[in-house]
Amino acid sequence: MEFFVINVKNYNMLMFLYGKDSYRRQKKAATIIEEYRKKYSDLSLGYFDLANDGEFSRLKEFSSQMLIFDNKKMAVLKNAFEIDLNGLKEFLKKYLKSEDLTVLISEENSPAELKSVLNKAFSSEKIEPLTDEEWRFFIQKEAKQKDIQLSSQSVYFLSRIFKNDAWGLINELNKISLVTKKGLIEPADLDKMGIYS
Repeated sequence: MEFFVINVKNYNMLMFLYGKDSYRRQKKAATIIEEYRKKYSDLSLGYFDLANDGEFSRLKEFSSQMLIFDNKKMAVLKNAFEIDLNGLKEFLKKYLKSEDLTVLISEENSPAELKSVLNKAFSSEKIEPLTDEEWRFFIQKEAKQKDIQLSSQSVYFLSRIFKNDAWGLINELNKISLVTKKGLIEPADLDKMGIYS
């Protein structure tokens, strides 16, 4: 599912991504941010790690200040559920129908305390674990983007070794892209490159 960004009155401008696969969540968040940048050339973008002292205050200040030349604002939250959830809930409720501010949250879980607010998100997506077939397709796609040609046996090999560990897989593909020859890579080639157990 891809996001098509629209800004229409009465749409809630809260976007929420959640699920255990932080690599795919991060990639989806990057896609959303890029779409906003394309749509709004003068977008004011702020990143806030709420696990750090003072970040929630900085977020509230960013959200309340409307600069003369600001068209739209986007606040991207990291570790959003590390702060007092009642305070976060009140903040989100305040900006749910904002036309000028979009809040993007990407987290592993969806806390029950925020269910009522998160259910009103303009866009909410759970990044589900991939089926075996989807996981193999993901491996092929990521390898192709790095100009790596994997045999079908190599795809199966990597799919077993890195079972739904997207970060581990991506790190391995990065290593492979640095040390491998051009051409089709077989499991024996992979075995020579790394220690797999």
